[in-house]
Amino acid sequence: MNDIVLKYTFVGNTGVGKTSLLHCLKYNDFNNIKQPTIGVDHYFIQTIINNNTIKIHIWDTAGQERYRSICNNFYKNSVVIFIIFDLTNKKSFDDLEYWISETNKFKEPNSEIIIIGTKSDLEQSRMISEFEIKKYCQNKNISYYETNAKSNYIHYIINEVSFNILKINEIKKDSEKIVLSEDKHIKKRFCCL
Repeated sequence: MNDIVLKYTFVGNTGVGKTSLLHCLKYNDFNNIKQPTIGVDHYFIQTIINNNTIKIHIWDTAGQERYRSICNNFYKNSVVIFIIFDLTNKKSFDDLEYWISETNKFKEPNSEIIIIGTKSDLEQSRMISEFEIKKYCQNKNISYYETNAKSNYIHYIINEVSFNILKINEIKKDSEKIVLSEDKHIKKRFCCL
């Protein structure tokens, strides 16, 4: 069987911790990255789920307004769009409405939206209650997770989401399936004269 390839996209305001979460996911350590992402960055991870090799490509988009039009292209063909906000920054929570609207404009019809609240380790600085967030997500019918880049919980989130995507894809009828890519690299040999 060919490897399964999933494409995910991380979006949200600048400074919410998207890149720090992805650094933790990729390198298994905390790096409090202070420089904002310019345009888009790409992370690749590989995992095993139900004896299948899953290759996950994650696009880390810039949160600054000047890059948002560029980032719209990365919603396409994403199986999941993760909207990230900072639990210590009320504006980033208030801006979820904008990110959900933008995502719905450009995402594939079967793509899923998941919200992640970051910096859960900064409990003393928390600005949004868990009750308020869960109520908001419940009203929108969107899954929600909380984590921080120090805990490695992002591994659990990505694995659980990937497992659920694969499980849903097995259950749905062919016409409703989420399009999963297969890694079919064809090696070509070129010769020069």
